Amino acid sequence: MKDLIKLVERHAATYPHRKQVDRLRQVELTPSTYSKLKQQNRVRVVRESSITEEEVKEVAGFLIENPDLGAERARLTLIDQEKACMSTATINEIKGELKQMTAQTYKCRKEEEKELEAQLSKDLAARQKNYHHQKAKRPDEIWAIDFVNIEFLGMALVLCVIYDEYSQKYLAIEAGDSADHEMAAATLKKARAENGREPQYLRRDNGKPFMTKAFQRELVSIKDYPIPPHSPWYNGSLESCNTSLKAAIKTLGMQKKAKHPEWFTEARKDRLVALKTLEKMAGLSQIRINEIIARTKHGVPPEIVYNGKELEAKKRRDAFCEEKRAARTKRMAEFRADPKAKPSTLKQKSIRTIRGLLKGMTTDALFVLDEALNYRFRVFEA
Repeated sequence: MKDLIKLVERHAATYPHRKQVDRLRQVELTPSTYSKLKQQNRVRVVRESSITEEEVKEVAGFLIENPDLGAERARLTLIDQEKACMSTATINEIKGELKQMTAQTYKCRKEEEKELEAQLSKDLAARQKNYHHQKAKRPDEIWAIDFVNIEFLGMALVLCVIYDEYSQKYLAIEAGDSADHEMAAATLKKARAENGREPQYLRRDNGKPFMTKAFQRELVSIKDYPIPPHSPWYNGSLESCNTSLKAAIKTLGMQKKAKHPEWFTEARKDRLVALKTLEKMAGLSQIRINEIIARTKHGVPPEIVYNGKELEAKKRRDAFCEEKRAARTKRMAEFRADPKAKPSTLKQKSIRTIRGLLKGMTTDALFVLDEALNYRFRVFEA
């Protein structure tokens, strides 16, 4: 009806010299029918003007939260909640406008983001030219801080981690609902308190929590060392280690869940309990991951690196390895000298050993082990 009236008005503007009867005949209308249409449109406009903006706002807000509901169910629900009383047709009109405006807004937003990204790319090129990347040459020279998103018991949570770039030792881990400057400051305080030291530089990205004045005040004597924006590879050492940390937390969580399911039953019901459980898992994983990463890089535990005794430890390790190699060479010579000897292959020995270890494990424990070995955490996250 509205479209037909607009079409007649457009014809009147295009052909003002023609009579109204001729213009109406072009759109297959008679003067009496057109008068009835205008009267009906006036009635509709009067009816729609009686609907308040508050009611329209309630309907639009409800449709945004429940976009899958039809107009009839939406109407009944709104009446039941005493928010708005409208006809199904009116709700459908509001929903149609909502769809159209949402599509237009999204399109405009994407165009704005593209322009912003283009500008940021230009700025990034300039900032990367002036950035001098420095690598840590001793413990406590450069600490790195970052936020890590983790899915824990079906909840989207955040970890804030600080670690030493030289020894690759995790110094502090905090768990929270979202990344903010308070969480970052608390993690930095915890790292200072537990280690009794502070770094010369603190490497971090350009996230909003690190840009706040409140966090900058926490640095005190530490020199702020931000990497260029959109350049995570300059903090790649921590980024890559965080993958191992998340896998260690989830693996440990699955193992604990098999032994103490009651811990996680309570945690699923209460988000605060889930946060405390995640902090506990992170603390236990921190010890394990520190050992793994530090041994991979230095061949010795992280504490030995911090105390400056890694050279002594490496000499001790080399002597042990040399002793083992000599014993193995001797056994090989004995097998070669005895033609009747039938030494077991590594595969045969592995099968025997593993079969004995798995024999004593329960079915649940075997399932958890299989999930952890293949980095599958579906049951734990669901």
